[in-house]
Amino acid sequence: MLKYTIRRLIHLIPVVIIISIVIFTMLRLMPVSPERFMVDCPPEMSQERCDRERQAFRDRYRLDEPLPVQYLFWFGNVLQGDLGDSEHYNEPVADLVGYYIMNSVYLNTVVIVASFLISIPVGIVSAVKQYSLFDNFWQVFSLLGLSMPNFFFGIILLYIFSMQLGWTPLSGMTSDYLGTMGPWETFVDTMHHMVLPASVLIISSLAGTVRYVRSSMLDVIRSDYIRTARSKGLSEKVVIYSHAFRNALIPVITLLAFQIPTLFSGSVLIERIFAWPGIGEILIESLQRRDFSVVLAMNMFYAVLALVANLIMDLGYALVDPRVKLN
Repeated sequence: MLKYTIRRLIHLIPVVIIISIVIFTMLRLMPVSPERFMVDCPPEMSQERCDRERQAFRDRYRLDEPLPVQYLFWFGNVLQGDLGDSEHYNEPVADLVGYYIMNSVYLNTVVIVASFLISIPVGIVSAVKQYSLFDNFWQVFSLLGLSMPNFFFGIILLYIFSMQLGWTPLSGMTSDYLGTMGPWETFVDTMHHMVLPASVLIISSLAGTVRYVRSSMLDVIRSDYIRTARSKGLSEKVVIYSHAFRNALIPVITLLAFQIPTLFSGSVLIERIFAWPGIGEILIESLQRRDFSVVLAMNMFYAVLALVANLIMDLGYALVDPRVKLN
């Protein structure tokens, strides 16, 4: 397994380099001059001084050099942990995006773990008890969840539970009086603020995941080897969880891999609605202000996240089906 993992990691290196070249080139070829957005020249500043500062910006990022030289300069800095500086936030991009990315990681980790802990047993029971009241309820739930946009559902929950009932905070990640709290109180307060945004994302995720797990289990339990296992006198629990579920896991692992980058990108609007200080806030703000260093770093984050999800999928295949490692 270790050799297989190392081989998969080595295969990712050229992919990351190619993706970085594409993203860097697309941003640099945009029909705008970065220094005109990133260097603010107030009306009282002389044109000569403004031109000097803009030229200094171009010199710092080698914008007058050929595009390959610009890329090599940027990529060399990235390998040293330097993602550039945010002109709008006036601080290093690595320090800036690290805080927001970790906040999104906290939120989406809770969502992914909770949605799969719920959807997998629900999907199995729905498949085993097909067309029962339990199965029909979750089918209707899935259709409602798939048909309703998550941002609209988030606004409804925000209005009911925050504005009308007052059960949950209206926005933010922590309370204003956080400085007076201990570690445990801080954790509880953060979880309290996370209830609504996490609930919206969990329900949206459950809508598709339950149907996927149910469909995968239905295909497996109708197979010949499942009927053979039952004919041998094995208990239904052993047949379902030891034989059927293991083989039904392969498409579920595929769904899990796709869910990781999809949840991070899909949570951008939800983070904006609930004022959760995640990558949604900084990404939208940076796009509006043409903060190229931040936009470039965030696009690379999404690209690497997709590659990590693909790696998790490959490793999951290898764990479930040993034949994968032999291929």
